Amino acid sequence: MDKSEGLQWFKLKLYWLLVALRFFLTIIPQNGYIQPDEFFQSVEIVAGDIFELDVNRVWEFNTSFPLRSVALPFSAFGVPLQILKFANGLVEDTLGLTLVNPYVLMVLPRLVMCCLSFICDFCLWHMCQSFGQDYSSRLLVFASSYCALVFGTRTFSNTFEMILLAVLLALVLDSMHHSDEVIWREDLIIEKYEKLGRQHPVERAKLARLRSSLPSHTVRHCALIAFVTVVGIFNRPTFAGFAAPALFSWLHRGMGSRAVDWLHFHLRVASLCFFGAISALVLVLIDSFYYGYLTMAELSTSQISIGTNFVVTPLNFLLYNSQTSNLENHGLHPRWLHVVVNAPLMFGPLCVAGYLGLLKIARHVVARRWGHLPKVQSATALMNASVAVPLLALSIFPHQEPRFLLPLVVPLAFLHAHTVLNCRRWLRHTWYLLNAISLLFFGFLHQGGVPLLAAHMHDSGLARPKPLNAVHLVTSHIYIVPRFQMLVPSPSRVYLSPNGRRYKVSRRFHVHETGLAGQEVGVKKAHKVLQQCHKDWQKLRLKCRVFCAFPGSMAWRFEKALRRHNMTQKAQRRRFFPHLSTEAMPRWRTFEKAGLFTSVVKNSQQFSLVLTEVSLIDTT
Repeated sequence: MDKSEGLQWFKLKLYWLLVALRFFLTIIPQNGYIQPDEFFQSVEIVAGDIFELDVNRVWEFNTSFPLRSVALPFSAFGVPLQILKFANGLVEDTLGLTLVNPYVLMVLPRLVMCCLSFICDFCLWHMCQSFGQDYSSRLLVFASSYCALVFGTRTFSNTFEMILLAVLLALVLDSMHHSDEVIWREDLIIEKYEKLGRQHPVERAKLARLRSSLPSHTVRHCALIAFVTVVGIFNRPTFAGFAAPALFSWLHRGMGSRAVDWLHFHLRVASLCFFGAISALVLVLIDSFYYGYLTMAELSTSQISIGTNFVVTPLNFLLYNSQTSNLENHGLHPRWLHVVVNAPLMFGPLCVAGYLGLLKIARHVVARRWGHLPKVQSATALMNASVAVPLLALSIFPHQEPRFLLPLVVPLAFLHAHTVLNCRRWLRHTWYLLNAISLLFFGFLHQGGVPLLAAHMHDSGLARPKPLNAVHLVTSHIYIVPRFQMLVPSPSRVYLSPNGRRYKVSRRFHVHETGLAGQEVGVKKAHKVLQQCHKDWQKLRLKCRVFCAFPGSMAWRFEKALRRHNMTQKAQRRRFFPHLSTEAMPRWRTFEKAGLFTSVVKNSQQFSLVLTEVSLIDTT
């Protein structure tokens, strides 16, 4: 085994260790809470529907103007959760045990995403194999990135977007490779055919038969490419920007050769539109049934109106986001943020290598050194376009978050993995270090106490108080608490009594989110709830408990606000560690006279989420 083979074998061993790490980090699980959309655009909705839970259905899933398609999240998570529900029923009936708990509901969808993320690995391997490239470096860079270790195991629509882009690029590159081989042979046959002339009819007939026997390549993978593109657009309409370079390359395969003309191009366009329309129709029907715009009765009687019985969620998404006033509700950012901040934050040295590669191409274009540019119909050109076009397209919109760029990790890894690993030792070490830090921050520390809080509310029984009891949770300076983990039954759920009567259970657990309004606002809300609870006790004898959850770094402000509102907290507090709210950063204190240990403990408590019960001083 020579040095290069030994290095490749070493990279593959590291890669398989990272594969195991990806599974391990999924099962632990990671409690880091990156962004609310991780839950509220997927698992919160699916689990709520399947288990009939009291969940927070965000505005994007309202029936009046839905912006999100349910086809992909229900396909990915609905099936395993339905199997879990069925298995749980059997186990409960036979053993009296339950399989449905906060841990399982958290891990099962993430395990699905973890398995799906390996589609990206396979696509990278397949693309390298098709073009005779070294796949070990590409796989190692992708697997070691926190994009795979963290985002790849989370239930983001952006993770689906990354997977779908990898599939689309693999299909297009496979089509390009196949077309190159067929067109090369066909051009040779055409050249020989024309050189023979009419005086050699037998030989020309043989060449004509040989040409007709060549495998078809014009519409290769057309149905799959159309389906993946449409599913990606229904998942996130921004996928159109990611897919544009791949579709352009697929449509223009072989153009300029003697074997491919404009008739082939128009045939490809027509085929792509045909299969795309069928795919879109299926997804529109799924969404229309789910949101109640269409029923089987209307479909069977053909009493259908296009304007009232169908909902096209990508269109609603574009209409909503085309209004700057709507985007202001989610935060407006400078249009350079993706290029200057978000891309380096997501990809680190890989982003720098990508920028240098694009800058090199731009310099050749300006200097008109056309011979130094990659061929238009090449894998390198496609991958560079798959980085530049989506990055510029997404920069048009004033609402920009780092995760929106997640799919770019696939073309960047294909293009510049060798640069990151083999160029300089310090660059390779920087890559590993930055991804390790990002893994710890986003995977475990950032808002890490929130999922632990939700699980505790279920495990302690606080989320399901007894009749004539109520529990209120007031949160401050933390992300929205996912409700599906608490397993609170939906108030609309219908129960059947032993005598056959149907009944519903009123909501007894309430969550009050105050966001970043300030600790004073959260305490005021708790005070108002306690006053109402006092009235309910006097009139109806309804018992009530009120809890406040806030970052440990806000504890001193919380205590001051309690005193101002004549409130007190119970002696016992519950802390969930680790937790960091960037909106409420810890206050680094100087070491106290009590000693080093006391100072370290007090400072470390700021990296926790605090849950405490409060009450009015006058009523205790």
